[in-house]
Amino acid sequence: MKWRDHFQSRPLALLSLAAVGGIIAAEHLATGSVLPYALALGAGVMAWRYPRMHWLLLLTLLVFMSLHQNAIQMTQQHPLHNYLQLRTTRLDVVAKGRVEQKLRRNLSENEPGEALFHATEITASSVGKIWNGSTMVRVILEKGTTLPSGEYVMEGWLRLPSAVDNPGQFEEREYDQRLGLVAEMRIKKIVASQENHAGILPLLLQVSERCRQWVTETLSVDLENAPDERAVILAMALGTNEAGAREMKLPFLNSGTLHIFSVSGLHVGIVGLIFWMLLKPLGAPRNFMLTLLIPTLFGYAFITGWQPSAVRAAIMTSVFLCGAIWHRRADMLNSLGASALLILAWNTQQIFAPGFQLSFGVLSAIGLLNKKFSVPFRSLSEPDPYLPKSLLSGWQTFWWNRRREVAGLLSVSAAAWVGSLPLLLWHFQQATPVALVANLVLVPLSFCVLFTAIMTLISGGMHLSIFQILFSNSNLVLTKLTVFSAQCFAAIPGGNFHVPTDFYTPSPAAEITVLRMSAGGAAQHLRVGKKHWMLDVGATDQYAYLLKSFLRHQGVDHLSGMILSHGDYEHVGAAMKVQHDYSVPVIFRSALESWPKNVFPAQALSKSNTLTLGDTTNASLQALVLYPPSDSSIRRADDRALVLRLDLGDFKVLWCNDAGFLSEKTIMETWPTEALHCDVIIRNQHASDFSLLPEFLDAVKPRLIISSNQNFPADEQLPERIKNDCAKRGIILMNQSQTGAVTLKFWPKKLEALGFHGHRFTLTPANP
Repeated sequence: MKWRDHFQSRPLALLSLAAVGGIIAAEHLATGSVLPYALALGAGVMAWRYPRMHWLLLLTLLVFMSLHQNAIQMTQQHPLHNYLQLRTTRLDVVAKGRVEQKLRRNLSENEPGEALFHATEITASSVGKIWNGSTMVRVILEKGTTLPSGEYVMEGWLRLPSAVDNPGQFEEREYDQRLGLVAEMRIKKIVASQENHAGILPLLLQVSERCRQWVTETLSVDLENAPDERAVILAMALGTNEAGAREMKLPFLNSGTLHIFSVSGLHVGIVGLIFWMLLKPLGAPRNFMLTLLIPTLFGYAFITGWQPSAVRAAIMTSVFLCGAIWHRRADMLNSLGASALLILAWNTQQIFAPGFQLSFGVLSAIGLLNKKFSVPFRSLSEPDPYLPKSLLSGWQTFWWNRRREVAGLLSVSAAAWVGSLPLLLWHFQQATPVALVANLVLVPLSFCVLFTAIMTLISGGMHLSIFQILFSNSNLVLTKLTVFSAQCFAAIPGGNFHVPTDFYTPSPAAEITVLRMSAGGAAQHLRVGKKHWMLDVGATDQYAYLLKSFLRHQGVDHLSGMILSHGDYEHVGAAMKVQHDYSVPVIFRSALESWPKNVFPAQALSKSNTLTLGDTTNASLQALVLYPPSDSSIRRADDRALVLRLDLGDFKVLWCNDAGFLSEKTIMETWPTEALHCDVIIRNQHASDFSLLPEFLDAVKPRLIISSNQNFPADEQLPERIKNDCAKRGIILMNQSQTGAVTLKFWPKKLEALGFHGHRFTLTPANP
């Protein structure tokens, strides 16, 4: 069948593609335009007057274009959002409205609570403004606290989520806009609150919370001594995000089976299959059982907290079941098209969610490629064509059925992997070829875990305590086997790897990226050839969302080494996390520094290499230690920070860290002028001292300086004196509060300095 025939026989799939085209077009259309609405009206008239497929496709495209434009106007073009974009400071407000629901569940005590606040009136007395009408706001609460649904009057301050300053960093502002949120609000106090439980939505949310609590307690019976496995069971059954589960997630991610770990379409399908198996022996009519499965699936999605992935899967599965109920021949692509139309009509922003793209991308690939991929396995999965099946023995029939199931899993797994690979590379820069085999083991195991979990719940609901404990402990064994299998597949060499986003473009011989961290923090990534180094690693609380995301974005799976400047937690706090995740073979540190135990345990400290004045790093990284002196007894940590000169091709870089007055004076007294000349200085603002002295600038003669700069606190701000000194000497100053992260690309005859926010400079060798 030709590709054209594929789509002509599947009108709903065609209409869903038209809807996708309309949504994408709306993203690039000037907001506020009435053109889509006018064209949609005209197309509707033509489709009614001349019922042809092309008019219906055009109508669908224009209708979804109009729907998405309306969604954009409710968020990106909301008057409050536009006003906050023009402000550089937060806005104190009093807001009236209703808390709809919690945005996240099972937060640890160290994380702030979050809630969805539907504001009806927001008053900013300080600027004399009032915003009336529907405004969706993310409310940030105190750590470990939540708010029940109800009416509230809140006092606090509004702002937009912080803009992204580093490659690979999570786009929180865009994420909130896709959720329909206009801004985030930090609460000072709740001026008045009146819980209002009237209405269907609050009642449903309360019922959902109680059901989830009961399921959690029932599945946790007799698992008090196995917190990690309990966290995995709850994550697989309910999609919870407990601290233990987050630590256990990594092997599933690296084995390409993350869809097994958290609630996804696979779980909804498995739950539906399990309930079908439980209902079938009752002998009820087929249509009755299929009809009963639909509310069961939505009930499961409801108990999980109405997670988008579960809702999408429930809708998709229900479309398939409706076809079977009405005795219509099931067609996967056509049913997927109907599901996509329903979901996008409900919320056009869903198309930008990675989960939506993966769900439909994988299932579409299975629908298109499964038959082709099953061809090589036919000789393994089908009996001898010249042997009548009636002559097969019971053992032979059993054997051929098992081979057919394995062959089916292989072909489906291959098609799913092909469908997911482009999206995984685009969103997560990761390829997991081991998933082709891992799914053959972990999908059946996940079925067993969920089946045992359901039997635990049934036993608990019937107060059969003995059976509940029996099933709960059986689930413990199955979960341990599932986690162990995921760890084994994740450990296979070459089974998973990251691909840099710019792998298709030429790369220079060396490259440094100076990340923009929060106040007092620092981390730089250096690549020399195919070797990757970290120069400081930042604090622990910035590791997961900033540094690790950046390294994934760069396609880094292994680090050749780390250099840690001094014992400032904001510079080196994440050292052991980096060591654990990237198995760093070489660590250099200052010989004079007293390292805190939470940064360097005694065992790790003994295996690291020390650096002092005049030392060089005899590894893939060539660096000369200019400071501190070997006999120093300096008290302040910032004055003990390593200062290195990196020689990278035709250029030299001075890595200054938090160096201040004492460091710079000592360097100038210790080293001859020719040893100090550098093209680039990378520095952080010394918290309590003068730095970048005029005489130091004259000695080093840099042409480019990359400097941290924080608006708060005041001692982390870049002084005006330094800006003026650089301007007088013609030195390019890249202020990271304006440029964001800065990447230095060392080409044979030039050096490119690229700011994350678009700043760009080029240097040529000083002495060609």
